[in-house]
Amino acid sequence: MGFEFLVPWHAFLPRDGGHVVVWFGHEDALRLRDAAAAALAAEGVACRCCGLGDGGLDAAAVDDLAGEQPGGVVLAAAATADPVLPVRTSLVVPVVPLTGFAERGWDELSDVVCGPAGLLSRAAAGTPAAPALLRLDDCLDSIGLFAALGRLMAERDVPLLVLGEVRGPQPRLRAVYRAEGPPRAAGA
Repeated sequence: MGFEFLVPWHAFLPRDGGHVVVWFGHEDALRLRDAAAAALAAEGVACRCCGLGDGGLDAAAVDDLAGEQPGGVVLAAAATADPVLPVRTSLVVPVVPLTGFAERGWDELSDVVCGPAGLLSRAAAGTPAAPALLRLDDCLDSIGLFAALGRLMAERDVPLLVLGEVRGPQPRLRAVYRAEGPPRAAGA
């Protein structure tokens, strides 16, 4: 396959204070952020959740929040695909729903994530990223999906992806990484 599953799924998230992790791209970003916050809290990691953009804080306010919480991780989420990201962003998690890609073609997924106008282009150069491909229950072509994951990792140099479903009472999430070794947590 060329990749393996990271256990637990959230092991790539930073645990040290001062980090700002931003989820964006789709309304599911909010539920994924909440799942990450619950997982980190269960480990005793101090975190502060906030919205980013419409109805939430602006980027400068999120940066200020990170400065006020030097011992905690700030987890910000925006339902939009083009938020203004905080300067202190240390990890981005662009969220893409898988609904319809099997019908439209898997190459479009690569463009949405990594293309010149793709979600990863919103982050500053060098900012670590872990794209999240959600609504897995809507994906009717698992063979095409896993082939697309392989291409994203090999051709587009995406080292880690989150897969899963956040609709329903309990999120079901996994993270996959290239087989040459698990990624380090952001800031490690």
